[in-house]
Amino acid sequence: MTIFSRCKQNLAKQRKIVYNGVDRECCKVIDWITLHKEEALLYVGVFLCIYIVLRFMLHRSPKRLIRKLAKSKISMTPEEFADFRLEKDSKGRTMASAHNFPGIYILHNHTQNIYYVGQGQRVLDRVNMHFTGKGNGDVYADYKYGEKFTIKILALKGSGFDTLNELERYAIDLYDAYENGYNKQRGNK
Repeated sequence: MTIFSRCKQNLAKQRKIVYNGVDRECCKVIDWITLHKEEALLYVGVFLCIYIVLRFMLHRSPKRLIRKLAKSKISMTPEEFADFRLEKDSKGRTMASAHNFPGIYILHNHTQNIYYVGQGQRVLDRVNMHFTGKGNGDVYADYKYGEKFTIKILALKGSGFDTLNELERYAIDLYDAYENGYNKQRGNK
């Protein structure tokens, strides 16, 4: 008796055990794989290739994701933002004290068409710093001299990114905020 025939007998015994109670579909798959080894390997290879291509495409699309997230957010002026921060919720707490969250912000200077991208664990407080003279000095100076700004805030939660640093780095790159904007670094590591 050859090794192959012994394996077939063992497989037949296992099949009887499985057929007697557990899972007939699984046995059909095992039978098909044993009879069509080359095809099975081809299917596995095709699946792995598709998986790798999709992972590569998804890994390369953070800019598209940030652009989509930013388009879905409301832009507000620094004055509207200041009013929003002081609004009270149903419990009488200000938005800034009760509803701060980790995220990034995109400050757009419309006068010069340049950007600043930053991050904060308490993003509402962090944005406020830039327009009260405690953040980026260049942003504050341009704001005080009357240049027009808008603010967009993106929460880390639900963004598709794992860390604030990652989200900020991709946004800085997308808005060219390092080369032609206010950012002095490409983002935190």
